Amino acid sequence: MAGNVTTDFAQMEASAKHVEDVNSQLQAELTRIQGAVDSAVHWKGDASGAFHGVMVEFQEASKRLNNTLQDIAGAIRQSGIGYTNAEEAIQQSIMKAGASGDLGAPSSLNIPTA
Repeated sequence: MAGNVTTDFAQMEASAKHVEDVNSQLQAELTRIQGAVDSAVHWKGDASGAFHGVMVEFQEASKRLNNTLQDIAGAIRQSGIGYTNAEEAIQQSIMKAGASGDLGAPSSLNIPTA
């Protein structure tokens, strides 16, 4: 049996922000690595060509990772908005149900109280 999961918009927003912060740090580190590699542009020979191919793959993978992390942050943020909207809709429904009758009146149902 799965455990109960609770959250609120603030937690979801904090999680999305954390993913964005980690992504920013990661992108800064990847940019630093790319800068170090770019300083070796004078390298010649067959190994240089092979290494260049690896770096192109590295750049493409870095872009995919960046996009994926941005998508995750956006999805978390949207989930928080959806959660908040659902909570508000449920609260409105409960308030309308309560307002539609006298909740303090005796019930016509035969419900034992003991």
